[in-house]
Amino acid sequence: HYKIRADGLACAYCAYGIEKKFMKIDGVKHIDIDLKKGLVLITGDESLILKERQLKTLFNDSGFTFRKIVDYKIIDKKN
Repeated sequence: HYKIRADGLACAYCAYGIEKKFMKIDGVKHIDIDLKKGLVLITGDESLILKERQLKTLFNDSGFTFRKIVDYKIIDKKN
């Protein structure tokens, strides 16, 4: 799971655009976007590794501003 803070996510159409970009990344399984808090929550498989440089580019290319990775955790589904 990644929790990412970004600026500029103001409407559902904006959220859909960034969601489409994330879904093209190998390992991404699901995305939730909280427009009020400016958070993007990404769920992926064990192979998913997102780097800050990659996130900055993805958000900037979509017209948004990447702020930071707020939280990151690996969820072990075997237990």
